[in-house]
Amino acid sequence: MPPETHHSEESLNDSISPHRGRDRRLWHAASSILAWALVIAVLCTATWGFGRMQSEAPAWLRTGGDRAHGAGTSPEIVIHWPPMPANVVAEARRQGHSGPITWLDRDSREEIERIVRLLATADPFDIDSLRAVHEGLMSTGWFAEPVSVRRTSHGRVEVEGVWRIPVAAVRTETGDRLVTRSGRLLSPQYLPDRSGLKVVLGVTGSHPALGEAWPIGDVQAGLELLEFLRTMPGYEQVYGVDVGDFVSTGSLTVVTNTGTRVLWGGRLGEFHPGQAPDDAKRLRLAELFVRYGRLDAGQAMIDLRLEDGPYVVLREHNARQARAER
Repeated sequence: MPPETHHSEESLNDSISPHRGRDRRLWHAASSILAWALVIAVLCTATWGFGRMQSEAPAWLRTGGDRAHGAGTSPEIVIHWPPMPANVVAEARRQGHSGPITWLDRDSREEIERIVRLLATADPFDIDSLRAVHEGLMSTGWFAEPVSVRRTSHGRVEVEGVWRIPVAAVRTETGDRLVTRSGRLLSPQYLPDRSGLKVVLGVTGSHPALGEAWPIGDVQAGLELLEFLRTMPGYEQVYGVDVGDFVSTGSLTVVTNTGTRVLWGGRLGEFHPGQAPDDAKRLRLAELFVRYGRLDAGQAMIDLRLEDGPYVVLREHNARQARAER
């Protein structure tokens, strides 16, 4: 699975240098032994999860490359994959890993390599094939800015670009789809709960084209809430955010990893009459975790919306009510 990256923008510009501030924050977790084990395990398996499904590659690529060049051989290609920090690379090499040291999974790398090999020719004067490679790569949705495709003096075709980073999965009818922080769709698809990322649930409408943002705004509202909660104690107990009521009422619900629903209320940064401020809601969740060891206090439902404090629905109360209704 990809590391849960949380940038203020969705590119890896700053992580090209391992000494920049955002890069240090991004990989702070890798300093622990457990994080090291996870990083190396990801590199050795070269995949994000065993539930990976077929990527939504461009149609022409899925059908065998109708836009591919005809005669001639493919050139040597060099692709600058999204980088890992220098200390992670060094540790992976020390443990004998010889492949690319990147968070991008093997299937996605093979898809991108296939595009380049299908469309690029060895002809040093063939500019059209480089344009075709550029268009093919941009159609994958992986690049936040126009990707650079150039032919070097040694005849190699070199690809370098600004990569979009997956931060969550959106639950759809066909599986879990990876998205960037701004809600732009990426190609990988997973079986439910196999991506290793937080999930946005209850999304309405069909998904956008690769590289485009979800159109209604419900996905973005859920992603904003996940990012807002990320630094809170107990965040690992957050399963995802349910946005099923967002279109009709503007409300969001946090779902914990035990299935408890935490009623959050309106979208971040907006005034909602009768509701507590965003910071107060987050503080209440953190206090529940500190006191009970669980964000949901082990109960059936938590309502954080009220100005005068959280309302807790006890599991024991629900059980007694269910017995009384029989």
